[in-house]
Amino acid sequence: MADELDQKFDYDQTNKIIEDELKDLLGNEIYEAKSVHMWSSQIVERVLKKLHKQNKPFKYVVTCIIMQKKWSWASYCKHLLLGHQI
Repeated sequence: MADELDQKFDYDQTNKIIEDELKDLLGNEIYEAKSVHMWSSQIVERVLKKLHKQNKPFKYVVTCIIMQKKWSWASYCKHLLLGHQI
């Protein structure tokens, strides 16, 4: 039973990892179009590293879209997590 729980996908933990990385990387940043590619790459890389450190038998795909709104920046990080056994 414990092994089954260890193998279950934890959506709450995954969302926390994503939120923490977004806050850490973009928390005090002002939107700059020239930085979007760098930010996106860093977010994806950091989230994937933290997910991998969990040692769960899943494959992960992380995508990130950062866009500017009229009065503030907004980030949208959509993760597609494939729960296939490795």
